[in-house]
Amino acid sequence: MFDILKKKFGSERRASDLLKVDRTTMRYEPRPERQKKRVVRIALEMLREDEPRYGIPRLEFLVNQMVDAPVNHKMIESIRREMGWQPSVSGRHIVTFAKFS
Repeated sequence: MFDILKKKFGSERRASDLLKVDRTTMRYEPRPERQKKRVVRIALEMLREDEPRYGIPRLEFLVNQMVDAPVNHKMIESIRREMGWQPSVSGRHIVTFAKFS
């Protein structure tokens, strides 16, 4: 749509004024996924097949052994969220609270 208006009016400024949109918004192009993140995603998929119950600290340790560059827990958490991967709960660590009167 923006390209059509740009051709019709001859300038980017006029087309963006007509649409009442900032020009930088129309120029925006999303950045491609980083190479490091792609490699970490592949490593996590391999680890998920082997043992799906690993937590963040264990995954961080194993991914850092597999990947050349250091990877922190925040990147692993965000990639797990993007993949929709939630570890299954074992039920071992149930916390109960006693009522005191």
